[in-house]
Amino acid sequence: MNSTIQTLLNHKTIRSYQSTPISNEILSTLLEVASRTATSSGMQQASIIHVKNQEKKDIIAKVCKQDYVAKAPILFIFVVDQHRNHHIALEVSQKAEQTYDVDRFFQGFTDASLMAQSVVTAAESLGLGTTYLGAIHNDDETVIKTLNLPKLTYPVVGLLIGYADVQPTLKPRLDVSMRVFEDEYVSHKEYMPHIKSLDEAMMSYVDTRNPGKTMPPFSKQVSERMNYANALRLKMGQNIMKQGFSFNLDE
Repeated sequence: MNSTIQTLLNHKTIRSYQSTPISNEILSTLLEVASRTATSSGMQQASIIHVKNQEKKDIIAKVCKQDYVAKAPILFIFVVDQHRNHHIALEVSQKAEQTYDVDRFFQGFTDASLMAQSVVTAAESLGLGTTYLGAIHNDDETVIKTLNLPKLTYPVVGLLIGYADVQPTLKPRLDVSMRVFEDEYVSHKEYMPHIKSLDEAMMSYVDTRNPGKTMPPFSKQVSERMNYANALRLKMGQNIMKQGFSFNLDE
């Protein structure tokens, strides 16, 4: 086992960071890693907003409902970015007829996701801690306004980076056999027998957000999540279309 695989297997979500700043050299390295990430058709359809302004960080922390977001040394927001290529095409041929469609949106979404994972792997290999922020979608409209995102862009995921101030244990995961199939999807009539060991393991796991308290069984977490909806998140599709993308819903 090499050090890269060991880093990946040891991934943990870090929600408390030291005040130690990240050197410009490390920052430049992480951004270079991001720029070298695989990208659909070589079109480089994602960008990063490095949020440094404290007022903007405070707003995003409020959206995420997590105070530590405002305190982390580095806050990146990865975005779908068809805005740039749209304007390049206009400058070259005076038309850009296919930059609005759902295919281009998901190409950019995938590019942004891959870029984020490359940065996480690089950061953790350098001894840094990371936290993904899917919670930016709690109010994507506010994030769009705060970052002044133009048409044909959309926030995909946030990422915190810094030196860890906590050392959480590895969080239990589903067995690989439950998530990796051969040739075709495998559906079970009953899932509870297959996740019994995970339920038991989860009940002994202590989340850093709740010191001293163990988590409920995985099955209960799933049930609660599948029966809860954030009203603002239900508007994500509408806000994506407001950003200029078309899902061709009426075709």
